[in-house]
Amino acid sequence: MPLKPKRPCGWPGCPNLTDKAYCPEHTKAANRRYEKYRRDPQTSSRYGKAWQVARKKYKAKHPLCEMCLADGKAVPMEQVHHIVPLS
Repeated sequence: MPLKPKRPCGWPGCPNLTDKAYCPEHTKAANRRYEKYRRDPQTSSRYGKAWQVARKKYKAKHPLCEMCLADGKAVPMEQVHHIVPLS
């Protein structure tokens, strides 16, 4: 099946063509802009350094997905889910 044609980078004034929303040159800048202006400040404060340390410790103790284990599958963990929702 043929690939879609590349399209212009979404960064204003960038002439590069890409398969994604932004070219590799502007991806980091677009992510920083999203974190600063569009993401909810409460969400950013929840997932700071303390969360990253806790996630790393949890992942070391529980390397397999708990939801998949309940179904009888052994799948490596990709996300840490909250038992009690934060919202």
